[in-house]
Amino acid sequence: HRANFHPGQADVRLDEAQVCLAHLNRFLPQPTAEQNRRLLARWQALWGVINGLQGNCTLATEHCQAALNHLGDDERHMSFVCTFILARLAMSSGETAQAQQMLMLAVEQARRQGCLVREVQVNIQRICLMMLCGESDMADRLLQHNLSLLEADGNRHVMLLGGLRVLQGKLHLQRAELDECERLLHQAMQL
Repeated sequence: HRANFHPGQADVRLDEAQVCLAHLNRFLPQPTAEQNRRLLARWQALWGVINGLQGNCTLATEHCQAALNHLGDDERHMSFVCTFILARLAMSSGETAQAQQMLMLAVEQARRQGCLVREVQVNIQRICLMMLCGESDMADRLLQHNLSLLEADGNRHVMLLGGLRVLQGKLHLQRAELDECERLLHQAMQL
């Protein structure tokens, strides 16, 4: 079953989220300084994500970095999302060393949380970065590792499996192995 998605829905949802975040003052002050800090850190994280999704790189970076400085250990999900957004922003601006660092941090967070889906999502970005940097052999090894992780989990995450198959096809395309590329892309579309 696939949800009906219309192109403008994402923009409407982001606009709704912005309206909600604009009303933060209704919840301040909190009973303690610690609760104030945590609420403001979450607010910054959410603004960072929204700005990142809208392509406002500078604001997204500022908010996500500020949030990471103040998020507590019990806010691992928000920390992961901020780290992932920062990695994607670094990739988009060509800061490959920064992107690699942030992606490694994000994959470590995903592993500590025991979240296979997050780990593979991050590794898909790592594979893309490796391919962009001309590290095809490393990308292929990481891709194979992630296919093994998904297989060991029963291949339940078809979107991730499809993404890996597309990347695998692109690797074969880079090697001018057109038949194998076509086979893998068809396989990805069948998932």
